[in-house]
Amino acid sequence: MPFNKRVIDKSKTLGERLRKVRQEQGVSLEEVAKDIQIRKEYLQSIEEGNYRFLPGPVYIENFLRKYARYLKVSEDFVMDVFKQQDKKVLKKQYQGGVKLPSRKIPKPIITPKIIKIILIVFIISACLTYVGFEITEIFSPPELVVLEPDNNLSTTQNSITVSGTTDPEAQLTINGKQTYLDEKGEFIEVINLNEGVNKIIIKSVKKRSKEVTEIRHVLYQIN
Repeated sequence: MPFNKRVIDKSKTLGERLRKVRQEQGVSLEEVAKDIQIRKEYLQSIEEGNYRFLPGPVYIENFLRKYARYLKVSEDFVMDVFKQQDKKVLKKQYQGGVKLPSRKIPKPIITPKIIKIILIVFIISACLTYVGFEITEIFSPPELVVLEPDNNLSTTQNSITVSGTTDPEAQLTINGKQTYLDEKGEFIEVINLNEGVNKIIIKSVKKRSKEVTEIRHVLYQIN
């Protein structure tokens, strides 16, 4: 519904005009907010002319353009009315408000003793953080990623490659047999299969950590 400058009541604010158009179209604020992705509280503030509750002038102009497009109202006309009428109100609202009585803030007094205390607290905090990190590293379980084979794999080959990565300092076993890790923690091992379902158990553990286990089931079918 486009604006008709000849029939709009110029005594009304821009927000009141937009509200009237919205109501004539039978649309609620909730519906508008959902459709144009602008918070309902912001749209309500625009209709009430309470611009101080909105993020800022640039956002307000963007909101107005989106609102005008949604209501099928001339964007240019809405912006003209905003600049002529509401921008002055906006400026007053942002510059206004209750002024608190000024008071002198005492200057902080920093003495060598205070600096020393701050440094000591900082050093102790850093040490505790470092110790906590090291303890976590020691007792946390290693990361174990099995790249192949996929679980529940079916194959006609009598052997299969097991590969993946874990922490370089960890110990890795495949079906109870210790497996070599390179400097990056990568491993690769060829496992012979028995006819039927084979259970491949991959375990990784650090010296004082919990053990991490991955299990793969591989079905070997003889042609």
